[in-house]
Amino acid sequence: MGDVRTFSPREKVSYSEWMRWEECQWRWRNDYLVGLSSRTDNIHNIFGNVVHSAFEQLLCADVQKRRTIEDVASELPDDFRRTLTERGVIAKNSDVAALATSGQAIVRALPQCSEVWTSRVIANELRLEQDLERSDGSSLKFKGFVD
Repeated sequence: MGDVRTFSPREKVSYSEWMRWEECQWRWRNDYLVGLSSRTDNIHNIFGNVVHSAFEQLLCADVQKRRTIEDVASELPDDFRRTLTERGVIAKNSDVAALATSGQAIVRALPQCSEVWTSRVIANELRLEQDLERSDGSSLKFKGFVD
């Protein structure tokens, strides 16, 4: 088992962390205190994250921050490779290239999905704030965003 990390109180807790706590406090401890994450980074999860991020750039509620389909699609392969490297995921070049090409096709096909493309985006993220039940008397609140 890994070394227990120093964990000081903080004002912001991510939605993912809060849900992990609600789901299983033992898993929260392993993920956030000990550093034994139960989340698995793999080429497929990262591909989904990168495509999700691409969609957010295209459908951003702030019209000034929206990007063109071609800009997002052309940058997707580099974003995908960079994210794989940052997360230490090793994959065959042929798999990376095939998924990057598929991601570009998905991004370019988005306008054909009229229920998504023509919808009006009000906000990309929903802000949450909730009191945390704590036994130490702290008035810490959960703060985070759900997209």
